[in-house]
Amino acid sequence: MDKYTRHKKIWRILYTLVQKPFSGLVNMSWEPCQVDGPCIVIPNHVTAIDPLMVAMSFPDKPLYFVASEHLFRKGLISAALNWLVEPIPRKKASSGVDTVMAVLRHLRSGRSVCLFAEGEATWSGRSGKIFPATGKMIRRSGATLVTYRLEGAYLSDPRWSKSLHRGRIYGHPVGIYPPEKLKAAVEEDTLSSLPADMARAYEEARSVLARTGNPQLADFELDAAYFAEMLRLAEATGSEFIKGYVRTMIDSANLRAAVRTVRMGKDRDFMLTALVPGGFADRDNLAAAAESGDGLAAIFASSCLEHAAVLGAEAMKGGTLTDFELECDNAVSAYLSQAKTKPFGIEPAAEYLALLESEITAARMILTGRLAGIEPEVIRERLRDINA
Repeated sequence: MDKYTRHKKIWRILYTLVQKPFSGLVNMSWEPCQVDGPCIVIPNHVTAIDPLMVAMSFPDKPLYFVASEHLFRKGLISAALNWLVEPIPRKKASSGVDTVMAVLRHLRSGRSVCLFAEGEATWSGRSGKIFPATGKMIRRSGATLVTYRLEGAYLSDPRWSKSLHRGRIYGHPVGIYPPEKLKAAVEEDTLSSLPADMARAYEEARSVLARTGNPQLADFELDAAYFAEMLRLAEATGSEFIKGYVRTMIDSANLRAAVRTVRMGKDRDFMLTALVPGGFADRDNLAAAAESGDGLAAIFASSCLEHAAVLGAEAMKGGTLTDFELECDNAVSAYLSQAKTKPFGIEPAAEYLALLESEITAARMILTGRLAGIEPEVIRERLRDINA
């Protein structure tokens, strides 16, 4: 018996045994998904038990999940998981080439794969960014794409909760896209719905992707266009405060990019490509400081990002990214707080609109945290500063 046949039989047995107890435990219902041939499933990622919840919609099709490599270092548990469902390992802080090739081998051999493209479970309940390499992999696979949504799971088991809380969870496919449909959607896109500047950026990104085969470089083109448009609109207002706000956002994005580039082991040329022009900090100086491992704090001295730069230097040496990225967000909020000294003009309105979104995010985290029984001190650690 080949492995796929074994996994299919094992999954049918497990599904029959666990569907009712599991549904009762987490109060979950799901919509069955029927797909002919191999498919790649892209769900949102909200809890540690997402794989089992997604799998419930595929009773006749075992899914091979991409999983963090730490699951493969648990002795007998890892051996049992590998024999039962053979997850595909993903190494953190790596290029992911081995993972991509493993996914493609599974799909081309007729197996179906589930990939949490956000990379990690959400802290706030919002879906995270999907890396552009995922799209390239889907295109190369020739498999059907299934987008999937878990509704209500965040309230039952948020990432920062220590226990599972019974709530109402519903899992369902959002869309099923055969490879022919995906190809036609790209080839027939006229870009008519995009502003002229963004359409040009999209065309340039496609050109870069075709020329280099590197989706990250194409993503950098879109990031640069996004911030360039924001900076253009800010300059059109004539407000130094608005321009400073956008330039601070660019500095925050560049500081994150520099730290992540170092942690990924990329060279300086790659880093300079990732850094966006238009910020207060000079890109060459920032790249040199990040590459040497020293001087980040000096680059952002006396600015809102000074403390974030200190944490970034620690993160480059293996420290936590969570505190660093939290401080990057707080720095932008700190800049906005300067609007309090300007009672008239555009500044108070800009601060209000920018901080309103932060308040909504904070309110969601507080409410869901309390519903989940999380202690206020734990919730407070995850909140961004709101200078309202």
